[in-house]
Amino acid sequence: EPENGTMKRFLFAALAALTLLFLAGCAAKPVEPETAEYYLTDEDVPLDERALSRAVPDFLTEEQQTLYRQAAALYDAMFGGETTGIDSTFPSPDALTDEYIAYTPDGSDYTYISSDCRWQSWADFDRVVHGVFTDRLWAELNETDFDGAPSVYIERDGQLYILDCSYGDQYYNNVFPDEFTLVEQTDERIDFTVTAHYSYPYPRQGESYEERDERIKTSYEFTLTFPVVLLRTDAGWRFDTFCTGAAAEMRCPGAVFEGVTEDDFYRENYSAGA
Repeated sequence: EPENGTMKRFLFAALAALTLLFLAGCAAKPVEPETAEYYLTDEDVPLDERALSRAVPDFLTEEQQTLYRQAAALYDAMFGGETTGIDSTFPSPDALTDEYIAYTPDGSDYTYISSDCRWQSWADFDRVVHGVFTDRLWAELNETDFDGAPSVYIERDGQLYILDCSYGDQYYNNVFPDEFTLVEQTDERIDFTVTAHYSYPYPRQGESYEERDERIKTSYEFTLTFPVVLLRTDAGWRFDTFCTGAAAEMRCPGAVFEGVTEDDFYRENYSAGA
């Protein structure tokens, strides 16, 4: 009987040791993430000093604020003036020639040129734009065939090609930080508006260039207010409605205008107090 008791105690101790080992092994196993969320890094989208100093909504998290700066820098480079702005704003770190390869799709009247930016591979470029924009928004921004215009950015032989065009003059005045108003915020969606400021760049009658420069530094003639929507997707937070002040005049026709029109501002008898 003592031998049986000793055996029982041995078996119990051995079982307890195995149980602790099993539990320890379970505790050491890494926890799998519940979602496949990912965000672009500083290496993916390097931001210069101006982009880093851009005003951001204080009701966004730090991660969301970084996403906003990345989206704004990309949007300005691609849609704020020259379509090739993406090459100058985000140049390739490799030494390249200044020669572009031209390409005209069959049956098209539009000519594209090869991109010289850091994302010359279409796969790299596609990953970056989908790292800040939803599929729906990117299709709306780039796939413009619905109004008879061609897509701005296309893939050819695995490489990024750009429709070389300009969006015209912009009156955006970055001396005055953008202003943000929260409309609605949930765990899945954030709606807010951006108010950007604009100054007319040409001297008025009787206004010297020096006076014009001072006016632009100290005042603005109108504002545009436009919506922005941030959605939580399976891949993380992405913008589903987006624009920037530098691009709003050309690409945000629904923006709310407040201030003095250009025609009125340059009227000979116009006065600021009128």
